[in-house]
This record gives sequence, C-alpha cells and structure tokens, in this order.
Amino acid sequence: MKTHDNAISNQDDPCRLLSSAEAAAMLGISASTLANWRAAGKGPDYVRLGAKRSPVGYRREDVISWIDSRTVNCATGLAATSRGARSGRRTGAPSHPRR
Repeated sequence: MKTHDNAISNQDDPCRLLSSAEAAAMLGISASTLANWRAAGKGPDYVRLGAKRSPVGYRREDVISWIDSRTVNCATGLAATSRGARSGRRTGAPSHPRR
C-alpha cells in the first residue's frame, strides 16, 4: 500500500514533469501527434531533459496554460488571448469569425 501512497503524492507534486504520453492524454491527442507538434514548433511549452533527441517533459501548468490560450469566445469567435497566451504564440483561432 505504501507504493500506492507514493504514486498519489508523486502525481500531486507540482514540480513533477508529465511524460509526453501523459501530456498527450490531457490534450486528448496521441503522443505521436504531440511529437509532431514539437517538431513543427506548435503545442505547449516543454522541457528537454538533455541534448537533442533526449526525453522531454511537460509542466502541468504549461499544458493548462496552452489549453487556456486556445479558448475561443462563442459570441465573437475570437481567441481569449488575455488568458494565458504567450507573446509570439499563435492562438489557433481566426482573427475574424468565419462565415
């Protein structure tokens, strides 16, 4: 039972990095899609744990912030860029509502 308790405490640790699979699951996409996004310079910020081609991790708050930056106001069709969007990052929403 001690192992289970450790797993819970590790999950709640704000400093714990999410694996690519865990971040992808939060986003509802596959880990390979997330890897493609990284290669294309899209998606949430990540932490590279070493040299090129080394494992990467995601801070939970970065994934949540990225999700928040994609929020589109239903009334205007515009992204809510004031919440969590980073400068220089595209929100993915059109600058004007589609007709």
